Amino acid sequence: MSSLCQDLLAAGSRLDVALPEMPEADGEEVRRVFTGAVPVEGQRVKIRSLAGVTFNEAGEFFTDGGISPDWFASQEAYQSHDVARFERKFGRAQQNARTFDGGDDAPLWITDRYSHVYYHWVTHALARLEAAVLAGLTGRLLLPHWISQLGFVRDSLTAYPQIEPVFAGTGNWHAREVRLVTRTSVPPDIHPQLVRQVSQRMTSYFGRTHAAAETGRRIYVTRRLARNRQVVNEGDLQPIQDRHGFEIVEMERLGFAEQVALMQQADVLAGPHGAGLTNTMFMRDGTTLLELRQLEGPPLSFMKLAGVMGQRYRYCVCENAEPGMHHHGADICIDPGRLEEALRAAAR
Repeated sequence: MSSLCQDLLAAGSRLDVALPEMPEADGEEVRRVFTGAVPVEGQRVKIRSLAGVTFNEAGEFFTDGGISPDWFASQEAYQSHDVARFERKFGRAQQNARTFDGGDDAPLWITDRYSHVYYHWVTHALARLEAAVLAGLTGRLLLPHWISQLGFVRDSLTAYPQIEPVFAGTGNWHAREVRLVTRTSVPPDIHPQLVRQVSQRMTSYFGRTHAAAETGRRIYVTRRLARNRQVVNEGDLQPIQDRHGFEIVEMERLGFAEQVALMQQADVLAGPHGAGLTNTMFMRDGTTLLELRQLEGPPLSFMKLAGVMGQRYRYCVCENAEPGMHHHGADICIDPGRLEEALRAAAR
């Protein structure tokens, strides 16, 4: 086992992220949201053997007659849910569960309730897989049906030749044993070293066939294909984006390898809070991330991610376009003057 692996498995990590530059026009309310140096915390990582695991196609997994706390993002999240309801689901699942052929070696398990989300897959699930690989574990990786159907999941796993993904089908399953890689951090935190390891692996692997032909590109990620957090006046903002040399990209139309390659060419990534900004982890050191966000609601995930990756983080404050709807899901509206200034600053 390498010294790096020993360090990662023996203790977590901490990184202080610098505050973003704040325009003089932004008041105390803005400064309150971005208060102090934001620590990024990674946890101690363990590999645990779980016997008698029942799981369903959504990835919920049960041990000892109840839902496993490891399916939740944190112990607090587990305790706040109706555990009895999950115990009833376990009873129903156990009645018709098929036996998963585990073979001689127990497969790895790295997923939880958020792993189907692009940000959580790349920064948390793959970080857990990276820890397993650093620990010298190889072999099969067991993935529930819902998660295994996602293109970015299948594509990203090709960068791990020592791992054999095994995709469970629909319905309920019982496995004699799995090797659980414990969570590397509690969202919205990430494990700095492991996330960098994931980034290095992806950019190196996909760079072999998608070499960056150029740099200096400015990318604006639109959410017009998303179900929420769309920019309602985005059509009126395109002249501003054009003026500052930004290309408008729908990330949903690109494969995972194409997204990694595009980010290797980008000097600036801009867009509303959402999955597309996760790709900042595939950009080069010294590049810039500009997040269009409401003050309240969205966590500081991307500010932390940019800090871990050695990039400048900037923001543009937006307004809730759907009063009464929760800030994290509501569509947003951007003042053209604010966007003009933010894009100008990001492109410097």
